[in-house]
Amino acid sequence: MERLLKDTVKKGTDETVKKLEASFHRASTQTKLLQHQNKGLLASLDTKNKRKKNGRSLPLKGKRKLNGEATFHSPRSLKKGRAEQAAKDEAEAAEQLKKAEIKKLRAANKLYNKKIAQEKREKREKDKVAKEKEKAAEARRKADEKADRDRQKALQTSQAGKRKASRPLPRQQKRQKQVGGRAASSVAPSAAPPPPSHVTRLGRNTKLPAKFR
Repeated sequence: MERLLKDTVKKGTDETVKKLEASFHRASTQTKLLQHQNKGLLASLDTKNKRKKNGRSLPLKGKRKLNGEATFHSPRSLKKGRAEQAAKDEAEAAEQLKKAEIKKLRAANKLYNKKIAQEKREKREKDKVAKEKEKAAEARRKADEKADRDRQKALQTSQAGKRKASRPLPRQQKRQKQVGGRAASSVAPSAAPPPPSHVTRLGRNTKLPAKFR
């Protein structure tokens, strides 16, 4: 607007310049008023917000007037009220801190219990795996012992069969027949040897007579 005003002043008449100056002055004044109002509204809002935060009344004793009139208290009463309010605020802060600590302890206890439960589950799993391994090892040991016993038994049986096969068979004796109450041998008597021959002086073999036999 200032640039437009300067251009108009150079080219326009005095009447036109006066009108423009008046319009510019009004606009400038309205702008300043609006800015001032905005600042006041912002300050009011800020004060209102502060009152919401810190606008608690002191715990002062005494009768309150119902007609809205202001109640005045002595400096001693105000000091006492401020002290009581400070003690109350401190107690509330301590209570809030206590609640926060309890909440923190509960969370830590919950986390601890969760960790302990997880460790117990892991220990049970490890014990179960170890027990299964021990059981499998015991089964393998028993199977190996049984296999060794079976091999020893088979070896002993094989050696016994070999010894039995290497022994000579016993001669079978023929049964004797009972003849007249005596046992007669069933073996045939051997034949009598031939009579000895006699060699003469001339080298001839001659048989001895029967009476000289």
